[in-house]
Amino acid sequence: MKRLVDEYESGTNLFDKQGEALFIACDDTRIIGIGGLNQSFTEQIGRVRRLYISQDYRKQGIGRMIMNHIIEEAKQHYQMIELKTDSPAGGKFYRSLGFSVKDGDEHVSHYLILDKA
Repeated sequence: MKRLVDEYESGTNLFDKQGEALFIACDDTRIIGIGGLNQSFTEQIGRVRRLYISQDYRKQGIGRMIMNHIIEEAKQHYQMIELKTDSPAGGKFYRSLGFSVKDGDEHVSHYLILDKA
């Protein structure tokens, strides 16, 4: 999560362009999950950015809830969303959400073609 905070504070990534959003899940006292949607290299493609869930809250559906919000938001702006994960567990999670594996691209590991809302 530090990287997301650093990028936000430096102005590198404010999630403030058309079609961008940042979703936060909280318990009573703190942030327990966060995930963002950025415009990718073209206006037709969104990019999932910085999905983090606190260790104590993993496997409780919070990541899925945040991703469902990201997907619904993305449907209003993009034809497809993509992401990069190096984690086998992350890959399995994204495939469970309907993402396909993209081989041969060092910047994208998974993508999802979106049906308009």
